[in-house]
Amino acid sequence: MIRDIIFILKTHVTYRNLSLALLLSNVGTAFTSIAVYAELTRHGASAFSYSVAFVLGILPGLFTSHFSGWLAPRLKLGWFFIILQLLGAVSLIFPVFGLQNNNWSFLLLAEFSGSCLSGFLAPIYQIYVRRTFNDSELPAVSSYDSYVFTAQFVLGQVVGTLLYGVVGTIPYLFFDCLSYLVTAAWIVSILRKDAVGLVELESKTALPRLNWGLLTPTQQRVLLMIPLLSLVCAPSMSLLPSHGQNFEFQIHWIGLNLTPVLLLLLFRSLGQMLGPLVIKPKDFERWLERRWLLVGCLSFYLSLYSVTFSTHSLMLSLVCVLIAHIASNIVFILSSYGLQRYFSAVEIGKVAAVSFQLSILATSVSSLVAGYLLQILSKQQIVTLSFIPLIIFAIHLTCQKSPKIVQ
Repeated sequence: MIRDIIFILKTHVTYRNLSLALLLSNVGTAFTSIAVYAELTRHGASAFSYSVAFVLGILPGLFTSHFSGWLAPRLKLGWFFIILQLLGAVSLIFPVFGLQNNNWSFLLLAEFSGSCLSGFLAPIYQIYVRRTFNDSELPAVSSYDSYVFTAQFVLGQVVGTLLYGVVGTIPYLFFDCLSYLVTAAWIVSILRKDAVGLVELESKTALPRLNWGLLTPTQQRVLLMIPLLSLVCAPSMSLLPSHGQNFEFQIHWIGLNLTPVLLLLLFRSLGQMLGPLVIKPKDFERWLERRWLLVGCLSFYLSLYSVTFSTHSLMLSLVCVLIAHIASNIVFILSSYGLQRYFSAVEIGKVAAVSFQLSILATSVSSLVAGYLLQILSKQQIVTLSFIPLIIFAIHLTCQKSPKIVQ
């Protein structure tokens, strides 16, 4: 798999540079969230303020992803990427103004703008990938995207949290702004070096309507995979930091404080990195044909999280989290591959927007419900409730006819 990834990065220079540029941009978005939540905590904000920040950090992407799917075929995607990065840099005016004037409304608007940018980027990036690679290259692309997603979390959340503890809020937001500006300049450089690359993606073809009844069973299944993954995994992932607070110790290493919460998050990222190594590129198609593999992997994931939340051993918790996210990331990379494999270049913009919207909605609703239920239920009981959508999906699979592979 590593060899295949290196090959596509060597042969598709524009894709390599664009993916790394967008990684830098997404790290900047994560920095914004860290700054907002840190300032809310420092000033003793109410629980309602945290809830509003959470909602503003997710839900606006539902609407912008839909608009992005409509707008992408009408613009040259390269310049669309650049405009979004410049808007991200300008949006940092909100937290700076909010900090200087103790206005929490403007501080929360930073979360709103970050969510809007994420919603815009998701469909157009999928359009670019589908129009750039052939079917044989998609497994390596899906695995590479999984690594980029993990790097985004590690650099944005973990490194961002450590960096915030070293510098003040304003210098931290300066680094944030710089990430957007460097990304915009990087994409300009891509366009100058590759006069075709992103410009060829311009299309005046109207996006088709997504009719569920006309989709094949395989298309229906791959469209539901990422939203189901979010619905099942989000509650346990949102409760993981609170589990780390049960262990009272810190590791001091080269001036950094590695708390149990941070260790759990790092092992989660390590599991996500190891997931793509489990499947060989030639086996993606065969694994995706196994309709019950999704249910099996996610059931295994929930079982491991149930053990995690019931044990008092940090070492066992770390091992369980590591293996759980290997299993969940198998589902993630197969889902990404399935969307690109079973939908055409014309369809992928609309399909990616719908998948992103359902995933965001599933994440926000299930996480909020988990937070509420934690007042009356244990973490293990909440994990058990996460089996309900899996059971419903299993019934759906049982009612489906055996899928045929779309050529």
